[in-house]
Amino acid sequence: MPNSLIPLRLQFFAIIISGVLLIGVVSLIRKGKLKEGYSILWFVIGFGFLLIALWTDLLKLISSLVGVDYEPATLFAILLIIQVFPFWGMLMAFATGILIAMRIWIWQFGLRLILNVNIRRFAMRWRPCW
Repeated sequence: MPNSLIPLRLQFFAIIISGVLLIGVVSLIRKGKLKEGYSILWFVIGFGFLLIALWTDLLKLISSLVGVDYEPATLFAILLIIQVFPFWGMLMAFATGILIAMRIWIWQFGLRLILNVNIRRFAMRWRPCW
């Protein structure tokens, strides 16, 4: 392969690593230590790397579509996006928790205002009998 992006030994190594990743994902799913949503993500990652390892010109094609001249930079960007993706769900859950806490606080504050106003009105009308 004279036009190959990576040497043949490195291509075999990448295929083996992708296979080990897929086998590891399957074993973690069978043990129940990997959630379904994350297992789909890891399967996509494993098959994506296997595809890039088998078809080396795919990375060059993706780089040209994105407009990047240096193919390893495209691979680095893909890895960076993959690492950030799981944290996005945690960030959204955290933001949702903050919004719920803010709504509860606003509801409690409004309830206190209403109760204080009603208590003051009741106190102004109420006179002791003696």
